[in-house]
Amino acid sequence: MAQTGIHEELLIGRRKRRQVPAWLAASAVFLVIAASICTITWTFYVHAQKALIEEIHDGLLRTAAIALKAVDPEVHRTFVSPAQERSPEYQAAIAPLADILEADSNVAYVYSAILRDGKVYFVLDATPAPEDPNEEDTSVSIMEEYETPPADLLTSLRQARRVVSQPYTDQWGTFISAYQPFFESDGRLGGVVGIDLSVENYLRRLKPVRNAALAAAGAGILIALLMSTAVIVIRKTDRTARDLARQLRMTNSLLAVSRAMGSTVSLTDLLPTVVQQMKSIFGTGAAALHLVAGQRLTSYSADGPIGEPNRASSGLLGSVLDQRRPLRLAKAGADPRFDPRVDHIDDSADGATLIMPIMSGDTIVALMHVADPSDADAFADDETLIIAGAVGSQILAAIDRARLAEAYVEKLKLDESLKLAASIQMSMLSKQFPPPHEGAVELHASLLPAKQIGGDFYDFFWLDDQHLAFLVADVSGKGVPAALFMAKAKTIIKVRAASTRDPGEILALANDDLSDDNDNGMFVTLLLGILDVHAGVIEWGNAGHTPAYRLPADGGAPEQIPLPYDIALGVMDGMPFETTRQQLVPGERVFLYTDGVNEAMNVDNEQFDYPRLVEVLGTAPLDTEGTDTHVIQAVAEFAAGAEQSDDLTVLSLRWRGV
Repeated sequence: MAQTGIHEELLIGRRKRRQVPAWLAASAVFLVIAASICTITWTFYVHAQKALIEEIHDGLLRTAAIALKAVDPEVHRTFVSPAQERSPEYQAAIAPLADILEADSNVAYVYSAILRDGKVYFVLDATPAPEDPNEEDTSVSIMEEYETPPADLLTSLRQARRVVSQPYTDQWGTFISAYQPFFESDGRLGGVVGIDLSVENYLRRLKPVRNAALAAAGAGILIALLMSTAVIVIRKTDRTARDLARQLRMTNSLLAVSRAMGSTVSLTDLLPTVVQQMKSIFGTGAAALHLVAGQRLTSYSADGPIGEPNRASSGLLGSVLDQRRPLRLAKAGADPRFDPRVDHIDDSADGATLIMPIMSGDTIVALMHVADPSDADAFADDETLIIAGAVGSQILAAIDRARLAEAYVEKLKLDESLKLAASIQMSMLSKQFPPPHEGAVELHASLLPAKQIGGDFYDFFWLDDQHLAFLVADVSGKGVPAALFMAKAKTIIKVRAASTRDPGEILALANDDLSDDNDNGMFVTLLLGILDVHAGVIEWGNAGHTPAYRLPADGGAPEQIPLPYDIALGVMDGMPFETTRQQLVPGERVFLYTDGVNEAMNVDNEQFDYPRLVEVLGTAPLDTEGTDTHVIQAVAEFAAGAEQSDDLTVLSLRWRGV
């Protein structure tokens, strides 16, 4: 049988094949590409959702472990009656649990439970009572029976092991919970600490992964439609068997790459697999994939990374980066641009080479590099460029997907770490204020961080039976660096106050300590007062902080306290700091704060400012807690929904006299 022209028929094994109809070829392309991309998307969704669920469960267990450290089993077993709920011992026991509730908005409830005679009873409960009497009170009492305990809680109590529950529903809602057992000194199980996460919150955290998967599937269907449409257009303009064979070959190639990319979401595992598929698709034993970061290339073979990252300022790879278009050569080693330090892969310098840039918009993300030492015409036809472009699009999608998944998991880990750091930071602040109706001094303070981790802090501590030190401070910057500098400054002030009761000397010594090795140029403004509770005299030291106010014993207009204004701590060592004295009258108060009060902004970008602060202080209650609460509420009402831009700290002190 004679062979006809190539534009008329294709002979395979000497038997004539009928040409496949255009609609059938287009349908095959659509189904193969759509199925492969949907498989990739589903694999990504399953892997990402599994990683996120594991991270949420680990986060719940970490939070429960933090709460567990705050529970004293010997004290815990003394709580046996609802009448103990207002006792100082019970309030001290639930305070750390309340801090966790306040620090982590994802946590719905924090509590402890015990098992008695086969029934579950609550003991500690950090749920605050509602301020509005019409609002439902979801808190529980000491030894209140848990009528419908989940099976996982019973498992934790009976087997004394930590458990993350399956979703369950009780009279308070639907939750996922983590339980951590604690033990008494004799080794017996004392109970468990429970952390509840609402299922609504749980599903909301999974929603971005689902949305990303749906978007990727939609994009895949669109790509499949475009490719099938392209098949129809090509078939209408050139219906030869050779073109059909080319389309089927390209489709099979894309399917092979898609299967490889759907097998993993890790770049480290993905790229060697992709290179192996490239070698199969192009029928060559020499291939590499080069990730591009600026002018630096990180190269991968089918066996893994190739050496250390290289600069691609020369060679054929550098030429492709500069010209931003594919490069095909019959003999790579004969080209004057060839650089064996950059371009040499698998002894292929004497053969044909194809280098294809893989681009995202105007940015080159990677270079596809294949070589065939045995055939100078291996990559000469246009079909090769079509297949290379299609494979490059799949590689780009896989790289973007892998980086997105890795970044998402890392962000979750960072968020959990920041929440833990914020909880630890808040636990460093003193919460055991002097009893409000006992002794010569009454003191209260409050801190509202703008972010998860802030730079504000306050402190108060007794130097001896007669002298009480108190302070507020504001560290430059935000986030983890500010929090670390805050912890350092707080510790140094307390250490230096142990050697002298002069505020100016304390600040001078602390300034020298903080200025030493302060390469990041961080600083802290700080106002320090030391009260002689017998004489009612305050000695002040000021390191560049906002002014304080004195409030008359019977109310009325406040007055700004005339204080020195020395340099902030940490700016320059060897600086002097002045000490001033102030005599109080019985019942008189002083009010300290950070610039998160006076510089608070509303939606019109107006500041709260000093005149408004003076007006608010003039109408404040006479007790210290009432004063602080009054100012905080006034700032919140002024902001009227505007985002809090800075940490807000207040401290009030009242001297009753002796």
